[in-house]
Amino acid sequence: MPQSAADGILAEVLAGNYLEEKGYKIVGRNVAYPKIGELDLVCEDGKTLVFVEVKYRKDNEYGSPLESITVPKMRKLIKAANRYLTETNSCDRLVRFDVVCVMNDNIEHYINAFYGDFI
Repeated sequence: MPQSAADGILAEVLAGNYLEEKGYKIVGRNVAYPKIGELDLVCEDGKTLVFVEVKYRKDNEYGSPLESITVPKMRKLIKAANRYLTETNSCDRLVRFDVVCVMNDNIEHYINAFYGDFI
């Protein structure tokens, strides 16, 4: 069964709160680049700029939230991140991709969930 937009928004709020409790600073939410992709959360973890993909699932019926991040999705996120880095003049920053999975009351944070090539 498809997830509602409200579920996704709530998951992003929960993920943001979770990361802030861990000491991350959120510097961007839902940064969208038409025809490229969207960055759910952009955070700073110390000196590292972190692009966070948030995935929500009600249950595992259609697989885990992490399994829904396909190679094409990773490519879109990497392209969006490259655009963000260029537009914010941040190409010299350390960067990484994290994934936060929200399922029911459980939040799982995957640090360095995948890698990409940057400018």
